[in-house]
Parts: sequence; structure tokens; C-alpha cells
Amino acid sequence: MSLRRLLIARACMGTFSRAGAFALTGALVAAALLSAVVALMPAPAAAAPALAEHVHFRAADGTMLYGYVYGAAPLKARPVIFEASTYAPTYSANAPLIAGPAYNYLELQVRGTGRSSGVWNVFGAADQADIHDFAQWSCGQPWSDGKLALTGFSSPAISAYTAMRRHISCLRTAVLLSGTASLYRDVAWIGGIPQVGIGSAFVGLVANPFATNLPNRAQDDPGSIPTAVAGYPQAAASFFGNPQENRFWTERDFLHPVDRPSVPILSVSGFYDIESQGAQEAYWATRRLGSQLAMIGGHEGTPAARAYFSSLSQAWFDHYLRGIDNGIDRGPHVHVWEPIGGLPAYQANQVIKFNTTAWPIAGTRYETAYLHGGRSGSAQSINDGTLNGDPPSSPEPPDAYPFAPSNSAATDPNLLPVAGIKPPLLSGDLRTAARDSLTYTTSPLTRPPRPRRSRRDGPLRVGHGARDRLPRGPRRRQP
Repeated sequence: MSLRRLLIARACMGTFSRAGAFALTGALVAAALLSAVVALMPAPAAAAPALAEHVHFRAADGTMLYGYVYGAAPLKARPVIFEASTYAPTYSANAPLIAGPAYNYLELQVRGTGRSSGVWNVFGAADQADIHDFAQWSCGQPWSDGKLALTGFSSPAISAYTAMRRHISCLRTAVLLSGTASLYRDVAWIGGIPQVGIGSAFVGLVANPFATNLPNRAQDDPGSIPTAVAGYPQAAASFFGNPQENRFWTERDFLHPVDRPSVPILSVSGFYDIESQGAQEAYWATRRLGSQLAMIGGHEGTPAARAYFSSLSQAWFDHYLRGIDNGIDRGPHVHVWEPIGGLPAYQANQVIKFNTTAWPIAGTRYETAYLHGGRSGSAQSINDGTLNGDPPSSPEPPDAYPFAPSNSAATDPNLLPVAGIKPPLLSGDLRTAARDSLTYTTSPLTRPPRPRRSRRDGPLRVGHGARDRLPRGPRRRQP
């Protein structure tokens, strides 16, 4: 390991560049998601110079990893906020501002990304081992006081969730924004459908800072370039070559940990975020530890949501890393901003704001619904199925549809509006996508739904083959 020092000004650290992607849809979504990331991160502000130390770390298998630690000069022992990023060092400009000068910030450039050697493991065992070992090592360094928090937005949040599958002895907490606890269900195969657009955009976002850092890599470790470059098509093949929720995915799933979760997590997302379910599942899995859930906005977050997140995360870090008794641990455990209408209402700050002590909120009523083959008359789809509370009186034959690569950009109702992509370039109207899909619809509602008693449905499991089949039967909403 070696260190190199330089003096930098926080207000002018780094720039963002838009990523290329492997398809037109991927490129469009990548650029839009990058804009969302920039919009939600805290805005840089003038501050005293920060001292940065560039770190070289050799992983257990000999792979050379790069990162850096920085904080207010002089750099000394402080609590450390750690991000393992596939986007590094592109996103580092905003990182030190999330909690102020009382903390040092540590960034690891995940193997095969940025300037790090090796092959990107797509959040797998090698990536998880790197983050674990690097974190353990960091807590014994002179710029650490032995207390560590994980953080991240989007992909770095996914890295953090997967890293917490193993116990990190000096880890005290995590603040994770718009990261999924289930990569398969939230990102790669939403509803069992391959998300070619978001998948290629994601790989493009990771590849962009790698390409930007090729001159430095060519100087430091030119022999690593061919191997690292080969990792990106391998990553795409892994995403779309595992259509079932098999071991490849469960090894990257926070909900299938090696060690039992041991620290409280502030999980943040929004109802219109593509990774909305991940924050809710992470909270449910760790609520006994004092975790909190903030459904206030993720990739689609507004300036108001950004300000609320900044104050919430500041109090969280202050309490769990510095021991400040600010009451954050005794307050409401769930923070909700529910739009009065759809996404446009949310973006106009037309929201109901409320806090509660549990999720689902107290008074939530669970109902059983059944999928039926009888036509509802309300949808233009292959089957126009019916959804109601009547159990089938006799077994019904399964509904089937021809499986073919879909227009994946139109399969998720949250992805397109969040990315800001509108017709006629791409269609986000699911009524169009429904024509070659299976749908199950209730009869018209006789009274307005009570929004404070709503929550997301549990996942429907789908088989894969020449013709996918969706079995009928009761589908209960899952905690």
C-alpha cells in the first residue's frame, strides 16, 4: 500500500460526464439517470480546502484496488463515511459534503472500474470480499477513529447492501439511497421481463468513468486494461444470461445474507423510484436494529426531498458515529411523502407528509385477491383477466403468452417518467405494453382508495421457458 497527497478545494472537485451505453434506449436512460443522480446529491458549497490521500490497496487475490480518503485539513482521526463505488471517481465531488467536516470520507473504486485492476464482479463474491477487507483495514488507519458508516446512492448503495451480507466489525450504520436489496427483482428482471434498457444503461454508466481513467490506468497498470475491458460484456451477459432467480442473484441479495445483519440502516427511496422495493425490504429485514425508512424520493427526488434527506442523514451520522443524543433513534421510524396524484403531483410538491412508527403503517388491512380468466372488459390485453376476492370454484387453466424479448423500457411504470423520457421518443404508457401482456383488473372502484392504507404488492413468481406461465391462486400482500 502507498499514499500520495495533494491539496484540493471542495468546491471544484471533479465533473460529471454522461455515459455512453450499448443501445439507444440504454444511452437515453443512462443520461437521464445521471441527471437524476446529480440533482439529488447535495450541492457543492464553498469550504476550506480538503486534504486527500490516494490509497492503493491489494486485495486478498492480489488485485490492486484504488481509492482515496479525504476530509478537512489537517486530515486526522475521525469517523469515516465509506462508499464503494462502481462510478468512482466520477461522483466524488459531492461526497464530502453529505455530513460536514466532522467526518472523513473514504471511497473505494470497485475492482475492474475506475482505476482498479481486475474484472468487475457485478456485486458478487469478489466485490463483497474487497469491500469487507478494505473496510476492516480502513478502521485501523490513522485517519479513522475506528467507527465506520456505509453510504451510497444507486449503484454504490447496491454495493453497500451486498457488502453487508458479511459482518464488518467496525461498521456502525449505513445510509443508503435508492439502492436495491434484490438486484434481480428491482433492476435486471422486473416482473420476470429482461430490462435491456436499464441494464445496458447501468453497464454504460459504470464503463464511462473507467474509460475516462484509461490514461491513468495506462500509466499505472497497463497490463490490467485487456482484462478489465473484457469484464463489461461479461457483466451484460451475466445480467441477461440468468433469467431465473438462481444462485447468481441470491449471492448478490441482501435478503440472503451470510451473516445476520447487525447495524441500523437509514433506507431511502421513493414511490416512483425503480428501486423502491429495495428500501422497504431492507427496512423490514433490519427494523429490530432501529433502522428507519424514508419514502420521500429517490432518483425522482425533488429539491425539497433532497433538503429533507440531507437533514435526516446528518442527524443519523451524528448519532450513530459521534454518539450525539439528538433523538433520531427515538423518533418515528418511517417517513412518508405520498403524492396527491401521480408523479407530476410529487414533482410539484403536492404531497401528504406523515411519519409513523411501523411499515406497513398501523391499521393496514390485508386482503386476499385471486387471478381469474374471466374477462374484465377494462383492458386490451391477451387475456384481459379479472382480479377479485372470490376464490375459484374449480381449477382454472393457466394463462400463457409467447415469451420474446420485450420493449423493456415500457415494462416498468416508474422507469421512463423518472428518467424524463417522454413520447414520441419512447412510450411510457403501459396501456400500449399491456396489449401483449397478461393483465388482471378489478371492477371499477366505488369509492376513492385510502392512500394511507396502501402499500406495494408482494412479488408474483413467474416461470421461464418457451411460453411463460403465471399460475392462478391467492396472492397475499407480503410484509
